[in-house]
Amino acid sequence: MCRIAFWQWVFTRIEVKRCRLDNEIGEILGSQLDAEKSAGRPVRLVRSRISAKAAKLLFKKLVEGLE
Repeated sequence: MCRIAFWQWVFTRIEVKRCRLDNEIGEILGSQLDAEKSAGRPVRLVRSRISAKAAKLLFKKLVEGLE
């Protein structure tokens, strides 16, 4: 379920430029997504990479919040 939720989040909140998050994570993920798509990589692969990077960034922020 988590993978499906991440995929939907990337598909609706990160990939669509006008709906991007207005914070550091949104900027990082959005710029990487744009760069990889413009490089001609398959969209499914790009979404998968963005989901993995988002999980790492969000986990890092969660740990920072707990300290």
